[in-house]
Amino acid sequence: MQGKEDRLKAVPLFSHCSKRELEFLASRVDEVSIPTGKTLLTQGQPTDTFYILLDGEVEVTVDGKPLK
Repeated sequence: MQGKEDRLKAVPLFSHCSKRELEFLASRVDEVSIPTGKTLLTQGQPTDTFYILLDGEVEVTVDGKPLK
């Protein structure tokens, strides 16, 4: 699980977490690959998922218009 901990620590939000906190987070996250063009979240729809982008790009739209 060390790989997940290292990747989480590289994210600024988690960079100051202790080893124990990173271990806790790493034990509860799943790594997924998302195909190009797939919609992750839709505005106005409830979700219980939190995504951390480790590699690649994402386009965010609000009311159908790209957010810059």
